[in-house]
Amino acid sequence: MLRSLRLALATLACISAAALPFSPQASAHEGVHDEIERASRTLVEQPSDFAARLRRAELRRLGGDWAGAEKDLAAVRVADPNRLEVSLCAGALAIDRGFPAIAIEHLGRFLVRHPDDSRALRLRAGAWRALGRPAAAAIDLERALAHTRRVTPELFLELSLARRAAGASLDDVLGVIDDGIARLGSAVTLELAAAQLEVAAGRFDAALARVERVAHQYSRREVILQRRAEILTAAGRHDEARAVYAAALAEIESLPEPARSSLAVLGVEESIRRVLDKPAAPEEGGR
Repeated sequence: MLRSLRLALATLACISAAALPFSPQASAHEGVHDEIERASRTLVEQPSDFAARLRRAELRRLGGDWAGAEKDLAAVRVADPNRLEVSLCAGALAIDRGFPAIAIEHLGRFLVRHPDDSRALRLRAGAWRALGRPAAAAIDLERALAHTRRVTPELFLELSLARRAAGASLDDVLGVIDDGIARLGSAVTLELAAAQLEVAAGRFDAALARVERVAHQYSRREVILQRRAEILTAAGRHDEARAVYAAALAEIESLPEPARSSLAVLGVEESIRRVLDKPAAPEEGGR
C-alpha cells in the first residue's frame, strides 16, 4: 500500500509538473507499457518533444525500467539544462532506487524555485524518513499540507507517522489525525489510526468508539468485529474479546461462496481461530 502511494505521488509530481495529460488512474486502466509505447511513437515523430520524453521517463520508472528512465532524463537535461521538472522526476527515481540523499539534492533544486510545491515536499519527506530524519520529514509534510489543493487522509497519516517518529507525544500525533477527521470526515483509515493511538494511550473506550464510528463503512462485519476484539484484548477484557471473536467467526461461516473462500476472508478466519484455540486468559484484575 505504501509503495503504491509513493508511486502515485511521484507520478503526479513529475507528470503534472510537465503539464502532461496523464494520471495514475489512466496508467492503471491502460497499462504502463501501453503508455510507454505511445510516448515512444510520439518521440519517433517529434524527437525534440521534451514533455513526451519526460512522460516516458516517468512511465519507465513506474514500469521498473530505471536505466531507461535515467536515459530519458539525461537527454532532457542535456537539451534543456534549465528544465526544473527533470530535477523533480530525478528525485522520484532516486527514491525508488534507494538513494534518498541524492533524491534530496534533486528535489532541493526544484524547491528553491517552487518552495511550496506539495508534490515535491511529500517526495522529499519520504527521502528524509529513509535517512532517519523524521523531524525534517514532518516539516516538509506540514508545508505540503498547507499548500495541497486536494487533501487526502494519507497526507495526515504521513504527517502523524513522521511526528511520532520524531518523538511527539501521543496526544500531539492524535491531534494531527483529528485535524484530518475535522477536514475530511470520519475516514476509515484516519479513525483506525486514531484508535491505535487511543489504545497506546490506554484509552480503550475511546478506541472502541472510533471503531464504532466507521463500522457502517465496512462491507464485511467480521473485520470490524475483529478490530473490536483486538481492542478488548488490549484492555484486558478477555471474556468480552473472545465473545466478539466468536461472533466474527460466525459471520465468516455464514458468508456465501466464493466470498467465504477468498484469501482476505481466509486470512481473517485463520487469525481468529488461532486466538480462539488458545486457553482463555484471565480477566484483568483476576476477573
